[in-house]
Amino acid sequence: MTTEHEKLRDMILVALFAALLAVLSQVVIQIPGSPVPITLQTLGVYLLALLLRGKAAPLAVLLYLALGAVGLPVFAGGEGGLGVFFGPKGGFLFSFPIAACAISFGLERLGRQRLRSHWLAVLPGFLVIFLLGTLQLGLVLQVNLWYALLVGAIPFLPGEAAKIFLAVFLAHRIGKMGIIRYNKNH
Repeated sequence: MTTEHEKLRDMILVALFAALLAVLSQVVIQIPGSPVPITLQTLGVYLLALLLRGKAAPLAVLLYLALGAVGLPVFAGGEGGLGVFFGPKGGFLFSFPIAACAISFGLERLGRQRLRSHWLAVLPGFLVIFLLGTLQLGLVLQVNLWYALLVGAIPFLPGEAAKIFLAVFLAHRIGKMGIIRYNKNH
């Protein structure tokens, strides 16, 4: 049974990680020829999904998306509003809560204490983000899947590998240090 203290802690963590995701989204490197920039958004998604349990991870992402949907400039490069969801970056945004859910629940099944579990849990999230992001990018640009991969996925893979490595490293270290503590049954 979840106590009021645990509910409050979870709400605070959801808000803090939504804010962290908004901050990481402001780190933007535009790639020539691509309508999608390099950001640290996915680092934030991976990290919060590895650290938050159960529904908290997708809720943090949904809060971030809701803030952007109402027009706050929390998306990459200070964008906000519903229009972003229907543009070339929208598939990536739509994928974030699904990826966070997959990673968080996968880690629950694999075991939070093992480093190997962190690596395995991130892979489905990465695939969801790049699949949905690339598909919508291709639809919006009205190009074939191969071209969408060339401008929206392939150039990002080395950086994404670095973000995954950093997220797994940080999450594992934070978990070992006990910075975010959970009860055994939570």
